[in-house]
Amino acid sequence: MFTYEIQNLVTYCIYYRAIYSSNHILTIEIIMRKFIVCLLLLLPLQVSADDESKRNKIIELANVMHMDVLLESINEQFLTMMENITKELNVTPKEKSILRNHYKKVNDLLTQELHQGKFELFLVDMYDKNLTESEVEAMLSFYTTKEGQSILRKAPIITRESMIYGQELYKKLLPKIQSIALEIQQTLADHRA
Repeated sequence: MFTYEIQNLVTYCIYYRAIYSSNHILTIEIIMRKFIVCLLLLLPLQVSADDESKRNKIIELANVMHMDVLLESINEQFLTMMENITKELNVTPKEKSILRNHYKKVNDLLTQELHQGKFELFLVDMYDKNLTESEVEAMLSFYTTKEGQSILRKAPIITRESMIYGQELYKKLLPKIQSIALEIQQTLADHRA
């Protein structure tokens, strides 16, 4: 489940990248804003775990699911995404260096925020709110098995492949979506006239 939420976040950010690059209005500022907005969705709400036992089991589940590795993966995916955007922009070597410095600052900020326990607090709150203690126990039981650990190792590959498919599908559908958007604008303009 932890991986699923992160997959949705990264997929959301990549879709925005596809939209803007296809429209040829891609700017680093827009991408950075979209990515930061996506990450702000991960900021923790106030932890309200009334049951300490359940809270401890959720923390144990995060450890079993190797959340530290997942956070590192988020950082790597961000830098990779920014490098790809840089290539698409056809910037000069000097501009590339400037952009990399800015990407590093943003990545350092993300790393600082995500690794100061805030992400863990968010997950504890989210799992506490949406799962029963017995569901958390069932997840713990499964993910501590050989099969559960195998699935956790394969999840990033599955996530990456699904994101690539989603991005390709979105690029394919983008002209039709843009056409519908123009149709909506025209219909509204006609209606308002």
